[in-house]
Amino acid sequence: MTVEPKFTIRAQDALSIEVLVHYLAAAQRYNLIAHSQEVRTAIAEFIVWQNENPEKVKMPYHKHIPLM
Repeated sequence: MTVEPKFTIRAQDALSIEVLVHYLAAAQRYNLIAHSQEVRTAIAEFIVWQNENPEKVKMPYHKHIPLM
């Protein structure tokens, strides 16, 4: 494989904040202070976006099923 795989998490994904919280915990275990702050900022931005756009927050791959 010559192309680096990647995985994108969008704020519209109902699972995104939970995933970022777990990622933050991993970064903190490795004492990645600056990176942990960036992840905290992302979490805060995701929360704001989800609160402002609840109709757009969906379970992954099920765009027709809104978050309850």
